[in-house]
Amino acid sequence: MPLKNKLAKTFTCTVFGCAYFVGYYSGQLSAGIASVEDFTFQTAARVPYRVPGMVFGCGTFNKGPFGVKNGVSGILGMDKQPVSFARQLGGLIREQFSYCLTEKVSASYVKFGEEARIRGRNAQSTPFLKHNQYSVHYGVNLVDISIGGQKLGLTQGTFSGGCVIDSGGSISLLEANAYSAVQDSLEKYFSKFKNVRRLLGDGAPSGFLCYTQPRDFRRFPNLTFHFLGADFRVPSENLFLFRRNFFCLAMIASKNLTLLGAYQQRNVRIVYDLKDEMLSFAPEDCSRDTAA
Repeated sequence: MPLKNKLAKTFTCTVFGCAYFVGYYSGQLSAGIASVEDFTFQTAARVPYRVPGMVFGCGTFNKGPFGVKNGVSGILGMDKQPVSFARQLGGLIREQFSYCLTEKVSASYVKFGEEARIRGRNAQSTPFLKHNQYSVHYGVNLVDISIGGQKLGLTQGTFSGGCVIDSGGSISLLEANAYSAVQDSLEKYFSKFKNVRRLLGDGAPSGFLCYTQPRDFRRFPNLTFHFLGADFRVPSENLFLFRRNFFCLAMIASKNLTLLGAYQQRNVRIVYDLKDEMLSFAPEDCSRDTAA
């Protein structure tokens, strides 16, 4: 990368070139050499479109969600930094992109510009937080949480740090006090069923709230994140991790961070509007999504 490039100041540069390091909340990271190249993309009309001078990282060390040796080719950066893929494309994508994550291990598509929109009238929107903590990541104002339709009534200030929206993190993180309230609510709910017992000690994965699951038990509650002006509903299939004879809450406690992870975003169209600084979302069968 030429040192005169306007984005060179983002990296650690010497006369020999520029190096980068990027870390994520979920523990993933990428490090290597920063470079410049002309990129060619295929438009919705299947016409090649060339974008000169795209800055990218050639990763020499990539760590994915399951460690270093898991075949991860790299990470597509879509955050607020000037070097991110979304910011570099800017007006070419009308400063918006979206994705719809499938339940199963199959392709999910990132869409840009006009293709990123939500079809239908059931979309909800909430503004991105603008304070310095969110100069890089996308955060929204989280007001309260409901379990099975009942609000927990969390005190004002519980989510003073907002809620990060992160497709790179597999499961959600809840600030410690909020997690404790969710756990108490679920324990009260499942105590009504005599065959559903909490797993403790060696029987439960470390850090997770888990219960035994009788063969015919299906009465799982849902959860709702009450954002400012919008309610993000998490159905039971996205709220719990199901194993052969037990299930666990697909969220863990965090000291002071709340994060909405990919598992809870499945079958929801998530739209990032960088121009108006809004997050929009609506339920969608993501298995029916296509590239065009």
